Amino acid sequence: MCGKLKVSMYGTRDAASNWANEYGETLKKAGYQQGVTNPCLFWHPGKEVAIMVHGDDFVAIGSDEQLAETQKTLADKYKIKVEKLGADAGDVKEVRVLNKVIRYTSEGLELEADPRHAELVVRDLEVEGSKTFRTPGVKVENKQVMKGSDDEQEDDKEDPPMGSKDATRYRAIVARLNYMAADRLDIQYAVKEVARNMSTPRQSHWSALRRIGLYLQGRPRLVMKYPWQKSLSMAVTYTDSDWAGCRKTGKSTSGGIVTIGGHIIKSYSRQQRTVALSSAEAELHAMVAASAETIGVINLCKDMGMKIGGEVYADSSAAIGIAQRSGSGKVRHIRVQALWVQEVRSTGRLAYHKVLGSRNPADVLTKHVPAELLNVHLKTLGLEVREGRAETAPTLDSVEAWTIAWTKGGQERKEVRFSKVVQMVEIPASGKCRRTSGAKKTRTSRRKLGRVPGGDEEVGPEKERWADIEDDDNLEVQLAECNAKWDKSSNSNGVVAN
Repeated sequence: MCGKLKVSMYGTRDAASNWANEYGETLKKAGYQQGVTNPCLFWHPGKEVAIMVHGDDFVAIGSDEQLAETQKTLADKYKIKVEKLGADAGDVKEVRVLNKVIRYTSEGLELEADPRHAELVVRDLEVEGSKTFRTPGVKVENKQVMKGSDDEQEDDKEDPPMGSKDATRYRAIVARLNYMAADRLDIQYAVKEVARNMSTPRQSHWSALRRIGLYLQGRPRLVMKYPWQKSLSMAVTYTDSDWAGCRKTGKSTSGGIVTIGGHIIKSYSRQQRTVALSSAEAELHAMVAASAETIGVINLCKDMGMKIGGEVYADSSAAIGIAQRSGSGKVRHIRVQALWVQEVRSTGRLAYHKVLGSRNPADVLTKHVPAELLNVHLKTLGLEVREGRAETAPTLDSVEAWTIAWTKGGQERKEVRFSKVVQMVEIPASGKCRRTSGAKKTRTSRRKLGRVPGGDEEVGPEKERWADIEDDDNLEVQLAECNAKWDKSSNSNGVVAN
């Protein structure tokens, strides 16, 4: 028996898709326009309300009057819980979105990562109470670099791979750091470096990972400030690269920070896939990545009713010169896709400018820098290191209030009891299979002779047709006994849901 589900089962493949279609239709009927670049963004041109959806979490921005209408639109169809962040007396001053803390102040908004990730990293690395570091990493000198892969036996002897348990532990900590690094610009480059060793971590890689833990112990909290500012019409991206920063592979690192005014929208630190033959080529590859990120932010702003342009700042005069001319010129070894920035500039989508290397904040995303320089760039970007913890930040041993209330129970407690014994009804298969003795003819030969099993034509003395197979005499008796046992057990130990 087959049936059609009225609702999607939790965890199935199409459950998320059906839910996205459900709330999408609800918002579009209310006059919202769904984003083209990101379908999880919605914008109402008349009300000037922007909505971001992540799973079943809705984040809306707008005036109080318009937000009240948006709340009514959702409350008429769904059961919702609302928290309003604002300056009024009844508004909360701190909320959590995906466990990230967002705080309202008189100077603007503040954002910080879930502090539990840093606490878990410190705990898993067992560095509580140890001496802290002022930087998350240190530059590896040439004499500290392992030898090339030509002599793998010598490499394994000098720096053996980790055991299975230690390697699993290493990957788990790095994966947590990788998730946390999106909101911690100060550790992004260091996390990128340790993540490169996840496939085959070695004993020497523990020291780099442990240094990040010691840095987080001293700086567990980094607050990103978003001060109040007027509406701006330009997204500015700072980009930089470290040519041949990896001494083993010769590959470079690209780093970038996308901003709108004094607000950090996105930051990244990535390893370049190709080996650059010059610093200009490495900077050009970094400019390509920065241009793509800038255009992506511009498109996201367009989905939310904002029309802005874009500018890219780099500290390489040679790379800017390549972007501002047409063709490869004398640098004919550069890949054609790297010249995409020339088309972007000529069509007016982005503009490219020069910034002094000492004032380029993207420098901290391409290499390990001294603590003094790191602090200067963090202050320039509006990042502040603080002590303590946020008021609404969860702790490692905390349990949500609604979870405690549900487990304690009460009048509205829901219980689902299942039978302790599950009996499987055995269905006899006697006489229900076609005999195959002597059937050694190939499929091709049977097709040519017209001898299809189960047909009305003669299929040979060694075979029998389905219609000629007789049931076992005891089959009906066995089925009746099984059904009786099943009915009896179902009445005594059935499934009950209140």
